[in-house]
Amino acid sequence: MKQILRIYIQRQVDDDPDTSGLDWKRILDYNHGRFNFISIRAVAEVLFTEPGPKQTIVSGGVTNVEDDWNPDLISEYEQNQYLELIGKLAAIGFSNGQIDQFVPAELRA
Repeated sequence: MKQILRIYIQRQVDDDPDTSGLDWKRILDYNHGRFNFISIRAVAEVLFTEPGPKQTIVSGGVTNVEDDWNPDLISEYEQNQYLELIGKLAAIGFSNGQIDQFVPAELRA
């Protein structure tokens, strides 16, 4: 029986960001560690058979996000990643009931 073990948002520091769109002041801020670039994606750990190996399903992710941006904008990116992952989980046969218990209430179908 298919089972979702957990769903979460993963933020990772991007060690090789694209800084070409930054002005000189913003580049100095980055070089002095005043902000970082991060990537954001939603991750689901699932089992397709029990016993069986744990599998990881991920959303496409968003990269080059400046971590000092407006928190509402970062939250919007996270929500979009959740929604993308929910679509993937539904496409491979997980029910809304299985998915809903792991996602924030405001994103439930």
